[in-house]
Amino acid sequence: MAFIIGISGATGVGKSTLCSDLAERLSELKSPKIETEIRGRVARSLKRSGIPSDGDTREIDYPMYFEKHFKNIVAPTSADVLILDRTIVDTLSYAKVNANLSPQWIGLIESITGYLMTLVIKYFFIPIEFGIAEDGVRCIDPEYRVKVEHAILENLHRFRRDYQVLKGARPERVDQAIRILASLVRNSTSR
Repeated sequence: MAFIIGISGATGVGKSTLCSDLAERLSELKSPKIETEIRGRVARSLKRSGIPSDGDTREIDYPMYFEKHFKNIVAPTSADVLILDRTIVDTLSYAKVNANLSPQWIGLIESITGYLMTLVIKYFFIPIEFGIAEDGVRCIDPEYRVKVEHAILENLHRFRRDYQVLKGARPERVDQAIRILASLVRNSTSR
């Protein structure tokens, strides 16, 4: 079974960049090389299919988001380390901020989230520290981003109290994560 790392944060905080950098650095930790796989970019892939994201997500869209997050974490992998660029915690948080999902759906997703978070070995949160550039995909409204960040933190406090915050510029975040992960990954991927 892969060592699973979850990464959450509001739109445009550098999650995908961290995932790529982390995969590269993890491969340098051990010989033979640690194989990594990154799964995520759920909103971008759905948006390419015409499904709205961020504040435009409709109630009928959420099942597709939740299904992708579920598959990302439970689908088999041959990698030693699986890095999740966003998790079900993120979409649950967006749903709560958007306030357009019924309480029954929220309750079901919270139950599923509780279980899925037990499969994640280490969880990182990236706070909003920098501005965001318009890319035509992400919501750049600063108030909305802050609301999402607060919702993610509330959900992490509920489902993953042991999450670690990664702050600073790109190299600092990667260095922080590697310091936290180095011995855990080496020990868990020993064959």
